Amino acid sequence: GLMSRVTQDPWALLTWYRVLAVGSLALLAWAVPRVASRAGQDPVEASALVVASPFVLVHGIGGLHNDLVLAALVVAALAVTRPGRWVPGALLVGVAAAVKAPGILGAVGVVLLSLGPGVSRLARLGRALAVGATGVVVLLAAGWLTGLGTGWIHALLVPEGERTQLAVTWVAGRWVRDLMVHFGPSGVTLADHVHPALLAKKVGLVALVLTAAWVALVRRTGSPARALSGAGLVLLAAVVLSPAGHFWYFLWCVPLLGCLPLRRPAHVALVAGIVTLGLTAPADAALRKVWLMDWSALAVILVPVVAGVAAALVERRRERAQAT
Repeated sequence: GLMSRVTQDPWALLTWYRVLAVGSLALLAWAVPRVASRAGQDPVEASALVVASPFVLVHGIGGLHNDLVLAALVVAALAVTRPGRWVPGALLVGVAAAVKAPGILGAVGVVLLSLGPGVSRLARLGRALAVGATGVVVLLAAGWLTGLGTGWIHALLVPEGERTQLAVTWVAGRWVRDLMVHFGPSGVTLADHVHPALLAKKVGLVALVLTAAWVALVRRTGSPARALSGAGLVLLAAVVLSPAGHFWYFLWCVPLLGCLPLRRPAHVALVAGIVTLGLTAPADAALRKVWLMDWSALAVILVPVVAGVAAALVERRRERAQAT
C-alpha cells in the first residue's frame, strides 16, 4: 500500500515489489546457512538449493506473489530461536502470518527449538500456547497499525471456491464425486448434498491442524535436527493439504526442506522437484494456458516421485552389492 502511494506507474510499482522480494532473498541468504548448520546439513549446499535454485528465483523473484517474504521470515524465525529463547522467533512468525496466514505454522518449529530435552506434554502445550498467542497478537497488531484490520479472515474462505490441479484434497473430492455420479440419479443427488470436493478440503484442513498438533506435542525435543524436520513436515503438509494449490505455494516448505540432511532418495526427489518447479513459470493461471497448467501440475507430482523411487532402488542395489 505504501509503495502504491509513492507511484501510480504500474511498471515502477512492479519493480518496488520485486525489491521487496530481493530483500527477502537476502534475508534467506543470512538465515539458511545458520539453520542448515543446526540441522546438520552442508550450509553451502543448502544455500544453493534455496537461495540460488531456479524455483526460488522464478517464482520468488520473478513471480507476482509474496510467498518468498513469508518463507524468509519463517526461516529467520527458526534461525534466531534457541532453547529458552522463543520470543524473537514468535514475533517473526507473527509477521510472517501477517504477510500470509500459513506463516503461523512456523510456530511449530519455534516451539520445538525453544524446548530442552525430555520436557513434559504440559510444558509443550504451554509453550505452544505462548508462541501461538504471541504470533496472533503480532498479526492483529499489524492489521491495526496498517489500517487493514481483520479483512484477511474473510479472505481465508477464498481457496474453498478455487479449483486447482495441485490441490490434492480437491482432486480427491472430484474423483469421489465422479464415482458417485456413475451410480445414477441417486448418486447425483447424494453428491449434491455431500459436496465431496468441499468436504475433502475441510477434511484436509482438519488433517493439517492435527499434523501440526501432533508434531508440536509428540516430536522429540532437544535435537535441532528433529525439531527442524518436524517443522518442515508441517509446512509440507500445509502445501499438500491446502484447499487450493499453486506452484508458488511450495515456497512455504522448500526453503526449510533444503536445509535438512535428507536421505538420498528424499534429497533426489527434492532436487527434482525444485528443478521441475523452476520450469513452471509459463503455467501461471493468468496466461490462461489450461493444458500447460495441467501438464505442469502432473510433472510437479510425478517427476519427484519417480526420481525418488529410482534413487531408492539404486541405493538398495548398491547396499546389496556391498553386502555380498
